[in-house]
Amino acid sequence: MKKVLVARPIFPDVIERLRQYFEVDANPGAPLGADEFARRMADRDGALLAGDPVTAEGT
Repeated sequence: MKKVLVARPIFPDVIERLRQYFEVDANPGAPLGADEFARRMADRDGALLAGDPVTAEGT
């Protein structure tokens, strides 16, 4: 199963829907810093972002 990171809090029903298709790592709190984002993305296949900028340093 593909793994995704949900970088921002979203509605619980959206998380449950994603879990039907993916292994979900959901961030329930404040926006992730670049280092934390990179750490959590290390073994993920994709990310759901909502207005969070992603730089080369954060990938």
